[in-house]
Amino acid sequence: MRRRRMYRTFAAALMAAAVLLGPSLRSKPDEPILVLGFDTKLLNDIQDRLLREAVMKELSLSGYRIVPVMEVESIFHDGRERQVRKLKREEMKSLCEEMKAGYACCGAIVPETAKADEEIRSGVNYLCTITLYIRGKNRFETVTTRAAGEDNLFRFYGALSKKIVAEMKKLL
Repeated sequence: MRRRRMYRTFAAALMAAAVLLGPSLRSKPDEPILVLGFDTKLLNDIQDRLLREAVMKELSLSGYRIVPVMEVESIFHDGRERQVRKLKREEMKSLCEEMKAGYACCGAIVPETAKADEEIRSGVNYLCTITLYIRGKNRFETVTTRAAGEDNLFRFYGALSKKIVAEMKKLL
């Protein structure tokens, strides 16, 4: 009788652990993620690269493999007529294949209001639409997140990159 109770207690504890820890034990994808640019007038090319690197850092800290930034830069500086910030879906697919990545993402950033800004401003909310290509399923997913402008662009990049990665995790 005592053994039976002990086994039931152990089984209940094991079941509770599986239910509670199950989502956190999901494995990360084996294929790397290709992080492409953000189509926006709010950031220049250098600022766009800094935001891409912030997203790559967040993905890496979360345990995801990424295509290294220098490999990404090399495909845009070898005489081709591609722009990392203005890619069509078909171009995303071909780059994903070319870079042997399992996923590719790019984004667009606009002010939440209809007002056309020329830079990120503190106190203004921005909408970031992320497009994720999942190569294994040959499918595109799109999500939108909101971020508040900051007086310091590096804080904005940090906050926005965390939100982008949180949204991407739901799709991976």
